[in-house]
Amino acid sequence: MAFSKIAAENLGGSTLPALAGGSLTGLSSATAKNFQVKLTSDVSSKNNNTWYYLGYSAGFGTTERVDNGSMWDASSGFFVAPDAGQYLFYLAWACYGTSTHDGYDIGYAKLQKAASGSSSFSDISGYDGERTGNRTPNKGYVAGNFSQIVSLTAGERIIFGTHVYSGGSQTDWEWGEDGTYFGGVYLGD
Repeated sequence: MAFSKIAAENLGGSTLPALAGGSLTGLSSATAKNFQVKLTSDVSSKNNNTWYYLGYSAGFGTTERVDNGSMWDASSGFFVAPDAGQYLFYLAWACYGTSTHDGYDIGYAKLQKAASGSSSFSDISGYDGERTGNRTPNKGYVAGNFSQIVSLTAGERIIFGTHVYSGGSQTDWEWGEDGTYFGGVYLGD
């Protein structure tokens, strides 16, 4: 990135030069690394108290909205870090039950990581998951969001997990296409 010198007398009043945003950050849409994926369709008839991984678990097909930097492996259903550094990941979900009940509903989210070239995913040590809920009886609905900054080496893989626990008789859950999406942004090293 090239820097220009500006004389001090030009830094005040109406003589301040115009600067493009790309000049200030060095980023453009061509160089920014980010991705966002959403469910391709509603996913129904899923069990209570079971972890599902969006794009990775059977039945949780996804559609890419954006993938600058080839970060999302659509055929395998996981994120692959193109570079070593810090990544901001986010996940939003909306789950609906098909029956009413007297208990509460709590939704969970987490990330799991695997080494480069591996499909053995496990919880990331030192990073928390997220829990949101609804303790109002007879709702059968849970929505939430989750974000986390994670340090990765090039090639490490991430999957995005959601899970619903119902304290009542709710057992048949549906993840809504319109409310379930996830993605990430490369923040640098």
